[in-house]
Amino acid sequence: MDVDAQTFAQRIAEAVQRARAGRIPDALNSLRALSRESLGAPQRAELGSALAGCGAMDDAIACWRVALEERPALLPARCALVRAMLASGDARAALEIAQHPSMIDEASALGDALAAFASVGALHEQATLLEARATHHPNDGRAALALAALLHRSGRISEALDWSSRAHLLLPDATEPLEIEATARIDRGEVERGLASYRALLARKPTEEMAARHLVLMHYDPEQTSATLFDALDAYARTWLPAAARDGASSNAVDIARPPLDVDASASGPSVSIERARPLRIGWLSPRFGDGPVATFLTGLLAAFDRMRHHHVLIALQPIRDSATERLRALADTWLDLGGLDDATLLHRLRALELDVLVDLAGHSTAN
Repeated sequence: MDVDAQTFAQRIAEAVQRARAGRIPDALNSLRALSRESLGAPQRAELGSALAGCGAMDDAIACWRVALEERPALLPARCALVRAMLASGDARAALEIAQHPSMIDEASALGDALAAFASVGALHEQATLLEARATHHPNDGRAALALAALLHRSGRISEALDWSSRAHLLLPDATEPLEIEATARIDRGEVERGLASYRALLARKPTEEMAARHLVLMHYDPEQTSATLFDALDAYARTWLPAAARDGASSNAVDIARPPLDVDASASGPSVSIERARPLRIGWLSPRFGDGPVATFLTGLLAAFDRMRHHHVLIALQPIRDSATERLRALADTWLDLGGLDDATLLHRLRALELDVLVDLAGHSTAN
């Protein structure tokens, strides 16, 4: 006979209170005793969460598995088990659990699972899960669009073009499928066609993000000149930057261009020795420490620095993992994953690093 709901809730609450009071062994003894009783699948799933909260992950996983054997469509247990497998580093097992029809069909639970895969950089598994959703729900334009964007970000260009076309048919008023199609063509070497598509889209539905990305795409144009690039940057600033920022940029430009003033050294403050007590701390900030232009140019540069004089901190803003990432990690004195933070939190973390120089490698590109 199942433990009645009131008794179950009371025993869980008592165990949680013991854990919060620092009495973890007592809490675990109570929870494990409860696990040996006859429980319904939802109760066992909740018990698993309580055990996980006390750090007993093996017991928690066992509870969630038993709950799913009894009720395979119990999404709280399935979602918890996906997160547990990802936390243990087993993305393949997490994918097998997440591919159950109950999760594919439930958009909210699927979204939570996709976010969990993204948080650990499991892009292949994330794409597989999205493809299952888009295939089983062929009218879900948002799934097709999300898959196209992920495939493009993963360098699977031809597949991204296919899914962006499907997304456009399902979401004819959305600009994102057309934007993915244009940039994917540029990535595939169809530069003129891709740029023409992107510029037509930008002229029809301009946004600040699209205009900023266009500044990057312009570098692929073989007809590009420094003058046309400067004009585009100037137009972007006039259209999208606040007046105060434009005025500040203009005054800075004047100051930089102005000849240096004659300064009486005796009137200046105390001199600062160029001798340093520690190596110069240089931060390198990018959402793309993977195969691509950043790795191509930065790998050789980092290898050339004098490590007695410089300490390199590489700060990754997206969880990319490939062979290029591993080469960069080997060249870093310190590696930090700071993806997913809001601007204020990221700024706080960066200041805490006490960097002497911070180099932004993203520019106007996506995820800057």
